Amino acid sequence: MYQPKYHNEKLFGYEALLREVSNGDVIFPDYLIKENSGNNDFDYFIINSVIDSLSKLTLIDIGNKSISINVSAKFMSTDIELNKLMYC
Repeated sequence: MYQPKYHNEKLFGYEALLREVSNGDVIFPDYLIKENSGNNDFDYFIINSVIDSLSKLTLIDIGNKSISINVSAKFMSTDIELNKLMYC
């Protein structure tokens, strides 16, 4: 899911949200966060999921807006393995 981000009532980007649909309800899968805390492979999964999702959207859907992705502090403090990232 992509949550719109606004500044002074003007849309300037989106935040990619990790959500799950269960029985028609959208839920926050906090158990995934707890189980994968500090797991860099989970962060790669999140990034690649966003890349895959965005590759299926058109510019009309998102325009020329930035997309924010939340990853763990551990991921941000280690070298990024580019071979683990999906390219479109």
